[in-house]
Amino acid sequence: MASDLSDDMIDTILDPKIWLALVAIAHAVMGIIIPTDWSKSSNKAMGGYFLLTSVTLLYAAFMMEGEEQARLALVIAGPVWVWFIIS
Repeated sequence: MASDLSDDMIDTILDPKIWLALVAIAHAVMGIIIPTDWSKSSNKAMGGYFLLTSVTLLYAAFMMEGEEQARLALVIAGPVWVWFIIS
């Protein structure tokens, strides 16, 4: 019984959909929206370009399933997560 509960918790924690959505939100808010000076047109263009990464992450989270989703989570969200930890 306890083993089944911990297995369910581990499956929930390691769900790629959760991690992709969390990284997309963190990337958009903390990485782009808050630190960008939106009064300059060049910053608007740069911010818009970088927000496309969040759109890709959300697409992978909600439009894909299974092994494809897990691979995209590793390839896309992994480096972004490391970037947040380092900076």
